[in-house]
Amino acid sequence: MIANNTPRRGFNSKSLLADYYKAAFVPLLPPTTTTRKRASYKTALSLFDEFLRRPAMLVDLNNETLAGFLAWLPDRGYPVANGPRDRLLSVWRFASSRHRVDTNPDDEALPRAKRPCGIPPASELSTAARAETSSEASSGGRLDPKTPLVQYVETILAPEIHRAGAGGESLRMTEHALRWLDALLKRAPTLADLSGFASSATMPAELVRFIVAHDRLPSTGKAMVGRLFALWKAVVWAGHMPPIGGPPKLPAVKRLKPRREGATPYGGIPTREAIERGRAVGQVAPTLPQVITAPATLETTLLSFLVDYYAMERPLAAASIDRGYGAAIQSFSRFLGRPATLADLVAPTVNAWIASRDGIGSPNTASSHRRQLLVLWRFAYETEVLNELPRRIRKVKTPRRVIEGWDTEQMGRLLAAADQLSGSFRKTRIERRLWWRAFLLTAWYTGLRLGDVLAIRFDSITQSPDGGGRLTVVMSKTGDTIDRVLPASAMQAILASMASSPRETCFPLWVDQRHFYRAAKALIHSAGLRGTIRWIRRGSASEAERIKAGAGRAHLGHRTVGLFESNYRVDRITQQEVILPPEPAFQPTLRLEHKIDANQAGEAKGGAH
Repeated sequence: MIANNTPRRGFNSKSLLADYYKAAFVPLLPPTTTTRKRASYKTALSLFDEFLRRPAMLVDLNNETLAGFLAWLPDRGYPVANGPRDRLLSVWRFASSRHRVDTNPDDEALPRAKRPCGIPPASELSTAARAETSSEASSGGRLDPKTPLVQYVETILAPEIHRAGAGGESLRMTEHALRWLDALLKRAPTLADLSGFASSATMPAELVRFIVAHDRLPSTGKAMVGRLFALWKAVVWAGHMPPIGGPPKLPAVKRLKPRREGATPYGGIPTREAIERGRAVGQVAPTLPQVITAPATLETTLLSFLVDYYAMERPLAAASIDRGYGAAIQSFSRFLGRPATLADLVAPTVNAWIASRDGIGSPNTASSHRRQLLVLWRFAYETEVLNELPRRIRKVKTPRRVIEGWDTEQMGRLLAAADQLSGSFRKTRIERRLWWRAFLLTAWYTGLRLGDVLAIRFDSITQSPDGGGRLTVVMSKTGDTIDRVLPASAMQAILASMASSPRETCFPLWVDQRHFYRAAKALIHSAGLRGTIRWIRRGSASEAERIKAGAGRAHLGHRTVGLFESNYRVDRITQQEVILPPEPAFQPTLRLEHKIDANQAGEAKGGAH
């Protein structure tokens, strides 16, 4: 066993690409780099590791390897490989300028791929059809319902978007959504199909299920449904099609849980060739990930075992593979100085790896990596690859953190700050102060997680004669049913919020969750507080525990005994009566006499000499 003792910044061609990216490349990114672009770098590195079936190194940045990687990406579900290509080339050029690699990327050997869009460009449309569509649109009249959506997007929507100075990302997403609708209908969709899609109560959910059946995440399906409804709004608001039952609204697409086994954590869309092949046999050919039939052996790398075996039986999110298990495997591989295999899962080696992390990094991270490595070890034992379970594995001592939450006085300050908000949300037309007051009171009295609070439907609340209400919901994390009583103050806040804009859900988000957290942070700062929205759940449960022992766990709906004590109990709230010990006796006279006696004794001793 050879430990990798290379200094963190002393990189060479054998250094791991992920380490070099994190330590050398990321700190020099411009501050204006978006979170989405940073995530695209991580996705590109993860795909490169998956292609190599081991952690990538700087020496792998060469034209031959990159060419094979780009040829592999379409089979992985990336028909257009320009994004991962550009990200890897950026890291490659950076490493070459720092003399970490000896080669430079060859743009001719690694050309940018042409987008295999199923939508024909405007240049391929007939001149008569283009002129007819443009003239009807410019006059503001209704268009023929049989007009292909492809033609509408290319001749009307695209010029308007470019004229407004918007980027092409919206058009690309619309093209992807149309390709999915094309695959579902098995023909080119028209404006009439889009109208039927918008007025159907089941077709959006069918499209989501169809996308999930092709090994995409439910979030991808919901994004495509949202894009089609955005296109329908543009058609209706431009006057090209009559509205159906008022302004078009995006229906609530139910979450599909559990996720389909084997679903890839990465996105992607079926290519035109895949759609045509599927039509030839009467169904759309799915782009399924490669299924590994051969059993794992001791020579199988841990990364391959994670992706090809563990993730196939127990689906993981992309973040769990990239930043969770993948980070633990990379740390273990750095310690060994080579890609870790299943044969390395023995107690002496794992204990030496854990010991090498003492004093390096966060103890919580080390404990998490230890736990994830042991999970893979146990799974290898269950699949009969290893003969022994993990025993006598060194533990990582983690410091107990101070748990913080808001008490009743701090919640009052937060509610007062919410009442000072003005205006309404542009998307939902709900007054800001009413939305935030109802949200804060509901989160406080129910103790639910953020996702469960945002998903509360008004029909799940039963109003009581005393002005309060009773809420019954199913918690998304555990699947348990929880019943909570809402006092009159919370019920009145919900009714006032609902009256300002009638809707099905009590707390619809006006933006994505990232911007919601920013708005919550601004509200908390205006109240003169610190913390996050999670502090509401902790403080609510701690206040219940202060009133009655054991009420905190019941308030949160926890199954596990001790979970509230270790992660939610705020001692500052639950132990409000602090018993001080008595003050020490203060006797200055005795101390003074003692000091004089000592001085006299010293003089006497000196006089004796």
